[in-house]
Amino acid sequence: MHMRRSDDTRSPTVENKVTQEITSKLEMAIGDAITALEFDYYELGVALFRFFTT
Repeated sequence: MHMRRSDDTRSPTVENKVTQEITSKLEMAIGDAITALEFDYYELGVALFRFFTT
């Protein structure tokens, strides 16, 4: 049995809320990953600076 668009019981607003929630979580995860990478590069820079200046 194929579902037609009219048979779908979910309303567009529910889909929009779910999409917004997923988008929000992805944005937070990407932001956290970028922050972690920036911190790692900062630590690497400090370690290399200390290594080459001592």
